[in-house]
Formats: sequence, C-alpha cells, structure tokens
Amino acid sequence: MELAVSVERESNASPKIFRHAENTATMMDIRSVFLNPTDEERGYFDMIDKVAAMPSNEVISNGKPAHAVYLVHKFLESAQHTVKICTGRLARQMAGVLAYADPKIAEAAIRFLRKEGSELTIMVIGNDGIDVDVGQDESQHPLLLALGEAKNDIVGTFRVLRRKSGMPSLGIEDHFMVKDGAAVRIEVDTEKAEAYVNFEDEKFGETLTHIFDLLQAKDCWQEVAFSAQAA
Repeated sequence: MELAVSVERESNASPKIFRHAENTATMMDIRSVFLNPTDEERGYFDMIDKVAAMPSNEVISNGKPAHAVYLVHKFLESAQHTVKICTGRLARQMAGVLAYADPKIAEAAIRFLRKEGSELTIMVIGNDGIDVDVGQDESQHPLLLALGEAKNDIVGTFRVLRRKSGMPSLGIEDHFMVKDGAAVRIEVDTEKAEAYVNFEDEKFGETLTHIFDLLQAKDCWQEVAFSAQAA
C-alpha cells in the first residue's frame, strides 16, 4: 500500500471531501494517518499489512485511534464479501486524526463495493451517531457524500443504520467489526479506541456476526440516506 501520497494528489482525487473538512473549523488541524503517519504508526501499519496478507489466528493489539482508522481501512481494502461495523458514532475525527472523514476510508469502501455480492453494513448504536455539523443533514457526512458520488460504480450493498430518535439503549456497549466472517476487531476501551484484532478467528467471527445480525433485526433502526453533493 502507498502511504506517502501527496496532499495535492489526494485533494485532486477527493476534492469535495476535503472541502467539507476545510470549511469546518474544528477539522482544520486534523491530520490523515495515511498522508502523515508518525514513525510508530508507520511501523504498526507495516505490521498490519503483513499479518493481513498471511492471516493467522493470533491476537494483535490496537492501542490508539490512528491504529483503529488504519484497521477500518484494512478491513475494507482486503474484504471479499462482507464487512459489518458496529460503532457508537460515525466520527469524522478521533483524537486529532481523520476517521470516517478520511478520503482513504471512502476510497477503500468504494473499491470493496465494486465487487459483485459485496455487503457493507454500519450500525451506529450511540446517540447523535452521525457526525456532521450542527444543522447539517446526515447525508452530508463525508463518507456518505463520497459513496453517493460513486453510486454508479457501486454494485454491492451499502447501509448505514442508526437508532431511531427516542429509542432506548440497545444494552450493548461493544464496538466491533467483522470481515468475511473471520477477521475481527473488538474494542476494550471505546473512549480511547483500544481494541484487540485477529485476522483469522472464524469461531469468534461467527459469534460476532450472529450478534450483529440479531441487533440488525431489531425494530429500532433508521436507515441513513446518502446522495451526491450538488456541484
């Protein structure tokens, strides 16, 4: 994977995503871990790339938000069939780094959804779960905007579900991801985005998939629309 891409090149690739971030005061100084990783992050990303390329049943730690962002990207980049994400918030940024607002996340999601039979489902279980500016429609979230602009290239299924207004808590605090029923990431500290990851744990993957499907079947969700931004 190419980490050292230029800001100019990235800006040209996804101008509307960056325009949204630049017009938001709180997003001005947020960095992308793909454009400007620290030495520690670069070493972690290299390790994740190697493990993902040759998956084995071993537990890997995810110690900070930058790691979490890279793992979301890696799950999307390497998935063949399904990615299921259960999160508290579709956060644009975490602890000073771009999260679901990073164009690299959108690009990986779009590439995945170009595969026949691909399915990406994101369940947002927290209150105020779609991170947009005050007064802004949820469909203007950078990830949803990017997917809307690419809708003619997408052949897979993409859904973002959030709890309906006024619905009680689901009684689950865990944030987790499952890729192709085998690769898993589950958070142990949702505030710090600390988690454990395993790229080849079919038994746990089956359990988390079952939990995810049970939650999705509940009558408490509202699907978030996504559409292209006006020119």
